[in-house]
Amino acid sequence: MKIDIILDPTHTTEEFSELGVIAEKLGFNAVLTANYPS
Repeated sequence: MKIDIILDPTHTTEEFSELGVIAEKLGFNAVLTANYPS
């Protein structure tokens, strides 16, 4: 099963980087960002 994750754009660049590394280690298919805050 392929799972994508969508992140809220209010995160800092450091948080995006950290979350991307974690998602990669967990095997997520893609990490995307929304165009607007949720």
